[in-house]
Amino acid sequence: MTRTRILSTMVALCLTVGGANALAADSAELKALHEAARKEGKVLMAAGMPPKALRALRTGFNKRFPGVQAKVIASTGSNAASRILTEAKVGNATIEVAQTTTASGQPLLDAGLVQSVDYSKTFGVPRKGILFGNRFVPWFDLVYVMAYNTKKLSRDQVPTTWEGMLAPQWKGRKLVLIARGHPFQYLPKVWGEEKVLDLARKLKAQDPIMTPRGGAQVIEAIVSGQALIGPIHLNRVLTAKVLKKAPIDYVWLNVTPVLHFYSYAVNKVANPNAAQLMAGWLATPEAGRIMEKHSFRALTSLESQSETGKLLAASKTRTVATALDVKTARQEKKWQDQLRKIFVGK
Repeated sequence: MTRTRILSTMVALCLTVGGANALAADSAELKALHEAARKEGKVLMAAGMPPKALRALRTGFNKRFPGVQAKVIASTGSNAASRILTEAKVGNATIEVAQTTTASGQPLLDAGLVQSVDYSKTFGVPRKGILFGNRFVPWFDLVYVMAYNTKKLSRDQVPTTWEGMLAPQWKGRKLVLIARGHPFQYLPKVWGEEKVLDLARKLKAQDPIMTPRGGAQVIEAIVSGQALIGPIHLNRVLTAKVLKKAPIDYVWLNVTPVLHFYSYAVNKVANPNAAQLMAGWLATPEAGRIMEKHSFRALTSLESQSETGKLLAASKTRTVATALDVKTARQEKKWQDQLRKIFVGK
């Protein structure tokens, strides 16, 4: 499938109206879990994504599982984890389902605050990718691409390698980077530490625009023409391009960081069965279609059936994923700290 055809399908996803359809055949385990969750009646989920996507997931879940009312709030994974840890010390945690990375969820694992659920048997989720004894289940991925301003550049002018940002034409605030070091901390697993740190020093000498956090700030800099290019999440580029008709597009880089995010059901909550039901459902293609439609966020595995996954597969790029274990996650954090010091001096 061509990139244009996949993008057209993604546009159709955004314009399609309607909720998720029920699975063809629920497992006995899922039926039993739904019944147990009905007796609890509600669940609270927190995630850091656009409000529209959160509301759509809530609506889809409520329709899919009658009798269990979901409430959703916006929160980063690290903020949700901190709140859960604090509340669990004095009683039940109020957040019952949340998003996490391998690194940000470690304190919760250490505290025994994540339920172990057989997501594969209950929801049909592939066992590959489920981490830490059925505690973290894959929810969505963020994929980095090179974004560019379409009013200022043609596609063939945009670098498709990380080293391509060192060319003279990108010197003098033509390039926008994230001051915290994202996503360069994942590249040492491909090239080694010294090559990546050297690349960072040379990029700093290009006098780029440095955004404090990234995300919306990178997109704004490129769309406004303050910067011409910059690496950023594919979902943000597509949101600006498809939904807002902004002058922005992207090319694939020779190495593509893929950031894995997981859902999990919290222990020590008022509604543990409803938490399992929500956390597992979020990992299904059914929920994935809703989220991709409203946020362009999706799992990239081919089993997920996402349009984003098809785009990535068609790109033929080399991918490098975030850590699947705690030791590697800690190493990535050390690399990020080194990169931040290069970019901003602290």
